[in-house]
Amino acid sequence: MLRELGFDTSRMQPGQGLDERGFATAQVMWQCWGVANYTQMWGRDGKAVGKAAAAPSAKRQRAVGILEKAIQFRKEDLKKNDRNRRCKGACPESRNCQHCRMRVSHEHMLTLMCASKDAIQALQGGAA
Repeated sequence: MLRELGFDTSRMQPGQGLDERGFATAQVMWQCWGVANYTQMWGRDGKAVGKAAAAPSAKRQRAVGILEKAIQFRKEDLKKNDRNRRCKGACPESRNCQHCRMRVSHEHMLTLMCASKDAIQALQGGAA
């Protein structure tokens, strides 16, 4: 999706520009995209939506399709992680385990991705 909207992704390769989980490093995000973290990239006011606003309609439409697939992947990943965690989400908030903290982080990212998709679709007049 980032490529579709004109972001430089040339530095995002295994062993260079990606961390061990496959996410862009902070250095790539700052030097290539001008953002300090994923929260600045995604969401209704994120840089991805700003780039989409400047992109031709066909590119925006393809970007939304790719983003929909990423959202579905994230939802499936959350389901899989829920099945595999030992605590089953019953940790007290003050002592959340690593799995619970990771879930909160992943849910936040999913929310931002959905907000990005909605904002880009609004640029298209609601069409996907």
